[in-house]
Amino acid sequence: MSIPESIASYLEHREVPFEVVTHATSMTSLETAQRAHVPAARLAKGVLVENGESFVLAVVPATHRLDCVALGEVLQCDIHKADAADLDLLFRDCSPGAVPSIGAPYGLRTVVDRALDEQPDVYLEGGDHQHLIHVSRTAFARLMKSAEHAWITYTG
Repeated sequence: MSIPESIASYLEHREVPFEVVTHATSMTSLETAQRAHVPAARLAKGVLVENGESFVLAVVPATHRLDCVALGEVLQCDIHKADAADLDLLFRDCSPGAVPSIGAPYGLRTVVDRALDEQPDVYLEGGDHQHLIHVSRTAFARLMKSAEHAWITYTG
């Protein structure tokens, strides 16, 4: 599998220049960065959360952890991480357990951690366990223009 059709179409429709980076199968974002030979701080991982009524995609660096309290303050509600079954329902064209780092093709409200805005380029998890989507800082800003941007992570 390459990147899912919904993501590829979204990128192409918006004329966002990107390249696909192939790597050995990985199951965590830090392992992905290592296997793809990319800086982990530039790897954007998606974390799906819910508030009981809707889902939100948090996009955070692989080197950071989502601060659910900080994200809850941004969203003005209590949140918790979504169940694995919800991932399969929402991301039907993605590999099981793979969360893409772009929420718009799936109609998801998206909040991006500001640490990613500072990177010279970004590698996005693309919806499977073998591919990343590499974009420039400018392309990332365009992709995430409609997303909210806030400090929603911590390191450690």
